[in-house]
Amino acid sequence: MAVVMLWNRAMTSSNIAKVSVSALVAFASILGSSTRLEAASIALPISSPAFLIPIGNQSGVLDVYANGTAVAGAGGFNALGNQTVTVAGGGTSSGSLLLNFHFSGFPLGDPDYAITEAILRMSLYDLDFQTDYVTQKVTLQETATITSAGGQAISLNLKNYLPTPGTPTDDNLVNLNPIQLIPTLLPAGYFTDPFVLSIRMNAQVWNTSSQAVTLVNTPEQIVAKLKMDVTTQRVPEPSSMLLLGTGLAILGGVGSRRRRLFSLEQ
Repeated sequence: MAVVMLWNRAMTSSNIAKVSVSALVAFASILGSSTRLEAASIALPISSPAFLIPIGNQSGVLDVYANGTAVAGAGGFNALGNQTVTVAGGGTSSGSLLLNFHFSGFPLGDPDYAITEAILRMSLYDLDFQTDYVTQKVTLQETATITSAGGQAISLNLKNYLPTPGTPTDDNLVNLNPIQLIPTLLPAGYFTDPFVLSIRMNAQVWNTSSQAVTLVNTPEQIVAKLKMDVTTQRVPEPSSMLLLGTGLAILGGVGSRRRRLFSLEQ
C-alpha cells in the first residue's frame, strides 16, 4: 500500500510538472509576442520651407509643423522674407534664427509603444558651415546647432556631421551624416506628441574694407524633408503581466509541492 501511494504521488508530481512547463511556455509566448521589435522603422518627416538667417542684429523664431505649416514668432524677424543690410567699413553684422520642428503622428504619444531608437536625417542647401568669402573684403560664417530635443537641452553642432571635414557648403547640397538621437543623446521613452526639435542658426558678416558694403541676405533651405526614423517596441499589456505573475506563482506552488512529495518518498 505504501508503494502504491508513493507511485501515485510521483505520478501526480510528474503531471503537475508537465502542466507547469506547458504553462511556462504559454506565458513566455504571450510575453514574447507583446514585446517584439517592429521589423521596419517608421519615418516621421517634416516639409520645411526656405528660411532666412538674419543679420543686422536681428533675430527670429520659426515654428514648422508636420503638415508643412510654418509660423513666424510674433514680433520676431520675418524669417521667410529677404533682407538688405549695410555693413560699415571695418564693421560686423550678425543675427540668429531659432527653428522649431514639431514632429507628430504614430507612434509618438502612443502608450502601447516605446521608441527604442531614433535617427535624424537631413539635407541642407547653402548653409555656409565653412567661412564664405562674399567678396575679397567681406566674409560670412553661419553655424547650426541642435539646442534641444523633446524638451531635453543638448548642444550638437551640425558642422560635426558633414560627410568629410572641409566639405564645400557654399551653394551646395549637403547630406549630413545620420544623427543618432536614441540611445546616444536622449533616454529611451523621452518622446511625446508632438516631439519638438530646436535648431539655432547664427550668421555673422565681417567687412574688412574701409568702405561700407550693402548686402542682400538670401534664404537657406533644408531640402525636401527633415526625417526622423524611429524603431518601436510594443509595451507589455497589463493582462500579460498579470498572467505571467500568476504563472510564476503556480510554478512556485508546484516546486513546493514537489519538495514535500520528495520528502515523503525519502
